[in-house]
Amino acid sequence: MIALYAFFGYFASKIYLEEDINKLMPSSKNEDGTTKLAFANLRIKDKTFLLFEGKNGASVEHITEICDAFIDSLESRNAAMDSTQQVIGNIFYRLPDDLMLDVIDYMSAHLPAYIDTSVYTRLDAMLTYPHMKLQMKANHDDLLSPVGSMFPELIQMDPVGLRGLLMEQMKPFTEGAAGSYKTLNGHFFVQDSTVCVVFITPMYSATNTGQGSTLFRILNDQIEQFSASAPDVKISYHGTPASGFYNSWRIKSDLKGTIIGSLVLVLIFISICFRNYNTIPLLLLPVVFGTLFGLAAMYFIKGHFSLLALGIGAIVLGVALSYVLHIITHYKYISDPEQVLRDQVKPVCLGCLTTIGSFMGLIFIRTELLQDFGLFAAFAIVGTTFFSLVFLPQFLNPRKNKLNHRAFAIIDRINAYPFDRKKPLLFTILATAVVCIGFYIAGGTQFDADMHNLGYKAESTSYSENLLRSKTHTGDKQKYFASSGATMEEAIENFEIMAAKLDSLQNIGLVKSYTHTNQIFVPLHVQQERIDAWKNFWTGERLQLVHDLINKTAPEAGLIPNAFSPFFEFATADYEPDALYEASIIPEGYQST
Repeated sequence: MIALYAFFGYFASKIYLEEDINKLMPSSKNEDGTTKLAFANLRIKDKTFLLFEGKNGASVEHITEICDAFIDSLESRNAAMDSTQQVIGNIFYRLPDDLMLDVIDYMSAHLPAYIDTSVYTRLDAMLTYPHMKLQMKANHDDLLSPVGSMFPELIQMDPVGLRGLLMEQMKPFTEGAAGSYKTLNGHFFVQDSTVCVVFITPMYSATNTGQGSTLFRILNDQIEQFSASAPDVKISYHGTPASGFYNSWRIKSDLKGTIIGSLVLVLIFISICFRNYNTIPLLLLPVVFGTLFGLAAMYFIKGHFSLLALGIGAIVLGVALSYVLHIITHYKYISDPEQVLRDQVKPVCLGCLTTIGSFMGLIFIRTELLQDFGLFAAFAIVGTTFFSLVFLPQFLNPRKNKLNHRAFAIIDRINAYPFDRKKPLLFTILATAVVCIGFYIAGGTQFDADMHNLGYKAESTSYSENLLRSKTHTGDKQKYFASSGATMEEAIENFEIMAAKLDSLQNIGLVKSYTHTNQIFVPLHVQQERIDAWKNFWTGERLQLVHDLINKTAPEAGLIPNAFSPFFEFATADYEPDALYEASIIPEGYQST
C-alpha cells in the first residue's frame, strides 16, 4: 500500500496542470491538425487594453507623460526577467516616428497595385480643363499646408487629383481601422481626448491564465504605485487575458472555500455519528489514494491536465466518499471485516461500474476539459473503490469499533417510516412538488445562452471595459470574422470571398460596418491586374493631354509646370506586385488590434 501511494504520488506530482480556459470550448483543430476555427489563431483575443484616464481636467501632455513613464517601467521589469519567463510580447502605444516616411515611400513605389480598376472611369472624366483648373488651385493650397510643406512630392506626383479618388476608395478601411481613436502626441486617444489607450500583447495565449498571473500582478503593482504619485490619471485594464486571470483566481478561491467548508461539515457529522477519531483518516485515505491514482493515470495518458477540470473533479470526492461510507457504515453495525467484504463487494463494484460508465460518457463530448474531467473522475472512482475493498478492511479493528446508537437511531427511524401507508403525507409531498414546479415554470425561468455571463467579472476590469465602450462605441456589438489559409496569401484571397458576403449582409442591414482589410492586403494576382490596368490607362495620348493641361492651368494657379514632372516618371515606371505583410511597414502591435 505504501509503495503504491509513493508510486502514484510521484507521478501525480509530475503532471503539468494547465490553466487554459479555452479548454471549455470545442476543439478548434480538425483530426489532421488543421485549423477548424480561425479565431483560435487570432492574436486580437490575446490583447490587454490598458487605459490612462485623465481626471480633474488633466491635460493630454500630462496623460502621455504618465503613460510613457508607466510603459518604460513595465518594459524594464519585463526585460529584467529571464528570456523564458518574460510575459510581454509587444506594447503598442504610439506610432513610430518614421512610419509616415516609410508609408509614403512604399505607396510611391506600389501605388498602382492599390488603385481599383473602377477608379479609371472617373479619372478619365477628370482630364479636362475645368477640372484641372480647380485642381491646380487645390494643389497650390496643399503645397502650402503643413503636410505639403513636409512632403511636396505627394502633390508633384499627382497634379490630376488622384489622391482624392484614392482616399474615397480607402474610406471604408480608414473608418473601420481607425475606429473611434485619434493620435495626439503620437499616442492613441479616444475622441474626447480624455483616455489614452495602450495595447499589450502577451507572450502567451489569453486563455492560459497560469502564465497570465505574473503579468497582472506586475500591472496591479505598478498601478498602485502610479496611483499614489499621479492621482489625476486613473489607470485600468481589461481584455480576454485579464478576464481569464480573474476567472481562474475566482474559481480556485471558490473551490478552496467550498471544498474545505463541505469537508468540515461532513467530517463533523461523521464524527458525531461514528464517535471514532480514526474514522476520519479511514474515510480520507481511500479518497486521497483515488485522487493520486487518477492524476497518475492522466500523466501516463496525456502528460498534462486542466486545472479547471481538476476543480470540477472535486465533486467526485463526494461520490468517492459514498463508497467508503458504504463499507464503514456496514462495518459499524456488524463489527466483522470479513462479513463486510462478503456483503459489500458486489453492490460497491456494481455501483462503481455504473458511476464509471456515467463519467466515461464525457469522453465523447468534443470539449477537452470535459474529456479530462471524465477520465480523471473514472480513474479516481476506480482507485477509491480498489483501496476501499483491498486495503481499508486491514485497518478495521472490531475491538475499537464504536457507534453512536442515538444518531443512527434517528436515521433508522426515518428509513423505517412507512411512507407507502401514509397517503395524506404522500399527497402533501406530491402537491408540494407540483406547486414548486408550477412556480418554476410560471416564473418564466429561462436558460442563459449568453456565454459572456458564464464567467466572473472583476469590478476593475468591468469599469475599464465600460469606460472604453462608452468612449468609443454607441452600443453597437462587435463580432470578429476571419479568413484562414495554408499561407498568408491564401488567407488574403479567402478574405475577398468573406468580404463579398459581409457586403451583402451590410446591404440588407444585418451588418452596420466592418473593417475592409482587403483594401490594403490585396492578393498578388489582383495587384497584377491593377498594374496592367494602370499601364493600359496611361497611353501616350493621355500623358500628352495631361502635359498640355498642366502647362495651361499651373501658371494660372501660380505654379511652375515643370514642378509636376515627377508625375510622368511615376506614370510610366515599371511596377511589380508586392506583399505588404512582408514589407515591415505595419507596426507589429497594429497588425492584430
